[in-house]
Amino acid sequence: MRARLRTPQKNQKHMHTQKTKDFIYVKDIVEANILTLETPFTNKVYNIGTGKPTSIHEVCQTCLKAIETNIKPIVKPPRPFDFSDFVYDTSKAEKLLGFKAKWNLEEGIKDSLKD
Repeated sequence: MRARLRTPQKNQKHMHTQKTKDFIYVKDIVEANILTLETPFTNKVYNIGTGKPTSIHEVCQTCLKAIETNIKPIVKPPRPFDFSDFVYDTSKAEKLLGFKAKWNLEEGIKDSLKD
């Protein structure tokens, strides 16, 4: 991941940086999957996310800060098929599974960069 972030050509893929998405760290997804295996509430669909909007810009800046670089991402306009802001409603997973994301964006990125 470090090498990809340090290569300017790879950073050209960041688009519509002000749009927000629900970014969740993989270790939180693993935790949610374990909880679904242990719950009596089977055969249900759960939205797994943080329930919080985070901009693409914030993700980029957090990644660049974590690898201590001053590369400036090249921002391109959104593509026609890029969807707008998106955040999961995680209330069902919170209520039935007791799931709540534990990792914040910065912690997850730092953890994923560990060797």
